[in-house]
Amino acid sequence: MNNSSIASQFSMLAKLMELHGENSFRTKNYSIAAFNIEKLPVELSDLDPGDIYAIKGIG
Repeated sequence: MNNSSIASQFSMLAKLMELHGENSFRTKNYSIAAFNIEKLPVELSDLDPGDIYAIKGIG
């Protein structure tokens, strides 16, 4: 799965959460994560799981 696909899933999740009345802070965080994933210079799938937590706006 590439970054664009992952970002799309996070974005969709944020929209669905918003439609279902989830906490707006939480939905915004998913949208921010989608944006940050889309802009990453490396693919998330190429990183070690521990390294993902260190990425600002994602981990």
